[in-house]
Amino acid sequence: MKDANGFLVVLDLMNVYRAFGVRLVGFVATYSPAFLVLLLPALFNRFPLVYSDTGTYLAAAMKPFIPVDRPIHYSVLLYALHLRQTLWPIVVAQAALTIAILAILFDVSVGRLRGLHMAALVAIIAAISTLPVLVSEVIPDLFTPLLICSLVILALHSTTLTKGGKVFLYTIVVLAICVHQANFLIASAMLLTLTVARSRLKPRLAGPLLAVCAGFGLLVAPNAANEMFRHHNLSVFPTRGGSVMMLAKLLDDGIGFDYLDEECKNSSFSICAELPALHEDRRKSENPDSLNFFLWGWPLEAAGGWERVQKYAGSVVAQCLFRYPGRFVIATVLDFSRQSVRLGTGEGIFRYDDRSFVSITLKTNFPSAVYDEFRRSRQQSGSLDFGQISKLHICIVVLSVVILGALAKSVYTADTKFAATIFMLLAGFFANALVMGTLSHPYDRYQNRVSCLIPLAAIMAVTYRLKAAESIDRATATEVIKPFPRMNHIAPER
Repeated sequence: MKDANGFLVVLDLMNVYRAFGVRLVGFVATYSPAFLVLLLPALFNRFPLVYSDTGTYLAAAMKPFIPVDRPIHYSVLLYALHLRQTLWPIVVAQAALTIAILAILFDVSVGRLRGLHMAALVAIIAAISTLPVLVSEVIPDLFTPLLICSLVILALHSTTLTKGGKVFLYTIVVLAICVHQANFLIASAMLLTLTVARSRLKPRLAGPLLAVCAGFGLLVAPNAANEMFRHHNLSVFPTRGGSVMMLAKLLDDGIGFDYLDEECKNSSFSICAELPALHEDRRKSENPDSLNFFLWGWPLEAAGGWERVQKYAGSVVAQCLFRYPGRFVIATVLDFSRQSVRLGTGEGIFRYDDRSFVSITLKTNFPSAVYDEFRRSRQQSGSLDFGQISKLHICIVVLSVVILGALAKSVYTADTKFAATIFMLLAGFFANALVMGTLSHPYDRYQNRVSCLIPLAAIMAVTYRLKAAESIDRATATEVIKPFPRMNHIAPER
């Protein structure tokens, strides 16, 4: 009897795996054009695209060490995918996550579509947006738009999701917050927007709020454990160098210079000795950016490095904000507006020499065939140019804004829930600009990672409008036929 029961259990498991395999094969077959489009930059490059941060993300989990300026979670995810063998599973997994979330978003917001129609929509948004570049890069930028889409679905359409869909999206929210410290603030800004508009949008916020809190807990856990182990001190912060990066931002805005110029007359901060060099760099630069020069040039190392500067950076930042609150608000508004329109594609994707950390990491931690493949890539040969594709992406964003403006009234009056979905996608775009404009100097890469939300919203609006028109045509045809219900049953004359 026990053998029979065991056989039945094995048979049930085989059926489950067979059903999963059939669904997986069907998913890949249906969305194969979208997969191809999303992976096109990496395929064209002959290697996944890398950025200056890629080396740290790859090395942190392999060494292992906790980076001073970023979380370790994305590095752990990468390690589980590459296993020191190849980087291609990383971009394939990122493509699969992107397709799944886009398919769910279209399904719950636009309405039930045929499989091929859904696959076509996903392929179209992939073809006209920056998503392929984000998918093909070995950095966590892709998870910002995935986070925004997942929160919109969970907050506005959770009642239409299956249990498996909810678990998947909650997992994406937690993971997205873990892989980049700015994503927690972006998610918080979106939840705040939903709370303010709660009476009209009727969102379900309990689940998303718990997921965001869980993500933040996992985000700070490694650093908290590290501080407890090394210094027997409990500290809760996303990254150890967060206060140093904020100090660099205040230097970039000029507020930090004004405070330190006055304070260094009586204080012995190690950064005081580097102020003349920082002033000189700011004076010579046509586009002053003290953030980059201070963080990644020699002044930070000369001041004692991250560990020493962070001991007093938090108090300097607090004093700057207390002394110059108005100037900080003005600087934030200006950087927010500048960040909102910085949409260029391909920033930082250029050739990295053999002494760069990404080159060293690939050479020392992966098979020689991987490093050879990297060296033969178009990126490393210097023949990868994003100039024209960047202009195309910006034109598509502008055209999408025009389309959204033209359809705004009809979409808003037709369906409040769908209008709320479009509104929150756009809110996510501006939440990213606000967070990054507050924490950093404006860069193309930061806003480029969410620029796909604009054409996504436009495609959704057009699809919804076409479906509504089709429904009206069908209803009209039905009304025309109704007066003649027996039209086809008239007896022939004898």
